[in-house]
Amino acid sequence: MNKELIKRIKNASEYQKMAIKELFPTETNPHIEVIEREIKAMITETAMKIMSEFKTADENGDAAEEHIKKVDIT
Repeated sequence: MNKELIKRIKNASEYQKMAIKELFPTETNPHIEVIEREIKAMITETAMKIMSEFKTADENGDAAEEHIKKVDIT
């Protein structure tokens, strides 16, 4: 991807965060930040768990066998 495009996407993401925070009273901003951190932690934990399951399956040879389809060549 183009570096400029990535930069613009990150900027847009920051503007979205600011817009969401503006919808709520300023007293709730700390709560929103905590929720944001918790969601990021949940996503990270889930991704790590999925990756470890694939790694374990790959070490056992299970993952490779699931994607192999036997084809008869005549």
